[in-house]
Amino acid sequence: MQREPLTPTAREISMAAAAAQLTARELANPRSLIPDQLFGFLADRIAREEHISQDQAQEVIEQALAFLVACGLNPDVRLFPSPAVEIAWEKFLTYTRAYGEFCQQVAGRFIHHWPIDVPKHAPPDSKAALQTSVEAMRAAGLPVVDELWTSLWTSKIEGGQWQRGRTELQESRS
Repeated sequence: MQREPLTPTAREISMAAAAAQLTARELANPRSLIPDQLFGFLADRIAREEHISQDQAQEVIEQALAFLVACGLNPDVRLFPSPAVEIAWEKFLTYTRAYGEFCQQVAGRFIHHWPIDVPKHAPPDSKAALQTSVEAMRAAGLPVVDELWTSLWTSKIEGGQWQRGRTELQESRS
């Protein structure tokens, strides 16, 4: 029996091209994908506007960068950010030139943001949507901070802290 030659799909070519440009070090440390100065600006802004610590802000940005890399590596899969990651993504978007350059670097295209408060863009099952995002990140060798994907973080400020509420994803792991 003769085998047919394997012909890669456009998606496989796109993923391979994007992945080939990212080193294992960059995948393990997405923070290295943007200039330190920009990372600092983003961390300062998030810490100030969301009333959280600098360490928390840095962790959220790192997860947003990892999430965006996963989006770039999975162009045919709808990935959704956690609420905390959504905040960092939206802040990064305001640095349009740097954001566009980052997207080209990790995806070879612009990664569009679709607000999930618009019903047609909201995931039908938020638990499954977050799990799909986490699985895509792990499959690519990207770091995952479970707390930022298993908790709903809002920018509602009470006593200078983000308020956290557990989702079904956390409960199902117990």
